[in-house]
Amino acid sequence: TQIEAKQFEFVGKITNKTSTTFGLKGITFSYDNGTVFSGITLSNYANQTVELKATHLNGVWKAVQVSIDN
Repeated sequence: TQIEAKQFEFVGKITNKTSTTFGLKGITFSYDNGTVFSGITLSNYANQTVELKATHLNGVWKAVQVSIDN
């Protein structure tokens, strides 16, 4: 049986970046090589409003896609 994780969307500014996590709207999201960054990198995120698509599974928020919010 395959369980499909529901995707959630958030808009805000990235904070508290580490090598595996970052914050957005007070929530900590994990990211990895599978996370898609479109028009932004984690080296140029300062003061950028982003749109984040994420999943929530077993108590962990996982960033799926991060892009500049238009």
